[in-house]
Amino acid sequence: MKKVVAAIFTIGVMITLAAGMYWLSVSMFIAIAVFLLLSLRWSDYPFLRRIGFLKTPLLFLIAVVLAIVVRLFFFGIYNVGSNSMRDTLVPGDYVWVNKLIYGPLLPTSVYDIPWVGVGYWLIKGRPADIYSITRIPSRLKGYRSSAANDVVVFNKPGTTEAFIKRCVAGPGDTLEIRRGDILVNGRVVVDAVKVKGGGPEVPAWKVYPGVDSLGWDIDNWGPYILPCKGMEIVWDEKSLQLYGKLEALCEIRRTDVVNGEPVTQTDNHTFKHDYYFMVGDNRHASHDSRFFGPVPDYDIIGKATFIIFSQGEGLDSGRRFLRCFNR
Repeated sequence: MKKVVAAIFTIGVMITLAAGMYWLSVSMFIAIAVFLLLSLRWSDYPFLRRIGFLKTPLLFLIAVVLAIVVRLFFFGIYNVGSNSMRDTLVPGDYVWVNKLIYGPLLPTSVYDIPWVGVGYWLIKGRPADIYSITRIPSRLKGYRSSAANDVVVFNKPGTTEAFIKRCVAGPGDTLEIRRGDILVNGRVVVDAVKVKGGGPEVPAWKVYPGVDSLGWDIDNWGPYILPCKGMEIVWDEKSLQLYGKLEALCEIRRTDVVNGEPVTQTDNHTFKHDYYFMVGDNRHASHDSRFFGPVPDYDIIGKATFIIFSQGEGLDSGRRFLRCFNR
């Protein structure tokens, strides 16, 4: 049994190395070492025999660390709370979120670490700021980036509020919504038929970027080039209308202070992140990128893949158990 487990882990290390996911390779190597250590008969080794009393606490500690690591880097569970993805998802659905496929986000503060953050908050008491950020958001390498038609869980830009929507366009794409049809790079997206009108009612929210002179509305939006990392724009009246709000919220502000010195305002800007456009399937009941703008790569949590179970009503909720809805 020990040899079989070691062989499986070794194959896994080789696959992750080939994929360039070195962080996962190192993690699996450590897991192999710990497994082999715990599988030894400690009584046969003088050093291990002397510290044998530590084996049970060590097992408990490893179990806790493993639970935190799996929850933080591998998967999550998201509870659907709105009708924005109906008929794909309904309120009360609990969906499995794969964090590994895009690469897991690194915690920006201790409060992002499952269970540890709660303990830290209890120790620190009332002054604790659970929304504090101590480092720039970044992510480890995954198998691929977000792709069109993925159902994605992400944080609404500028907040810690988790949303679930469908990705319809990615960095470098030119997106336009014309009379309700979604066009990417000038072509109607066939998969976008999943994004339905959702009835005659149209939300009264003001569409992004909130510039009345553009004349955009919920069913006629764009054209808009989604920024990609390294894309450079020259600031003029038009680019400020389209990207000024995005740059101020998601990029380093031109008024920021770096190393104690104010950043000099320049005539151009080079984007530091990739951006994605998210739209709810139930379009006329969805608060999405048409209202809060493109989503930066560091706000994407993971890909929603299947429904674990559902406490919702209607839409065959009784059969929504381990049901796959995403490719």
